[in-house]
Amino acid sequence: MKNAIASFKIGLPQLLTDPIILAMLVSGAVLLSLAVLLLHSRRSRKSLPMVLLIFGGLMLTSCIAMLMYILTPLGYIGYVYNGTHLHLHIYPRPITIDLRKADVVYTCSPDWRPSIGVNRFGIYTLSMGVYKLNNGVEATVFRYRASQCFLVIRYNNKYYVLITPNIDELAKYLSSHKKD
Repeated sequence: MKNAIASFKIGLPQLLTDPIILAMLVSGAVLLSLAVLLLHSRRSRKSLPMVLLIFGGLMLTSCIAMLMYILTPLGYIGYVYNGTHLHLHIYPRPITIDLRKADVVYTCSPDWRPSIGVNRFGIYTLSMGVYKLNNGVEATVFRYRASQCFLVIRYNNKYYVLITPNIDELAKYLSSHKKD
């Protein structure tokens, strides 16, 4: 994106080098390999462990497949701030917010933390989609890893919550470039 002042982008290479996601992928591959070995082994005819191994492996690898499915049309997930607009590339669809018409708050209040996913995708280090917040408000959330504080944006009577390790940098840019 041209003239990006602040951005936070995650592509597939960064996700696959994340230790948690890499561990999930390796665990899924190991579980599937064990299931195949058990399937071909004549000594073990018990079907429950094999079914559990296959199910566990498929669940873990399907998380990675879902990430690839989400990233393919978007190219990356995250946000780009260009001075007047904030472009969110997140599930379920990309969103552009005109910050001149939005209310932005940088907060650490637990009331604005996501609690229940409504229409979301999430694994240990990454969550995005529509969530119900602790205060009962429904918001589109993008969370990568953890952060004590986060950004809450109200635009067109909808709420957006951004939780990333460097969200304080975006908050500084937004406070220095106040609305006209």
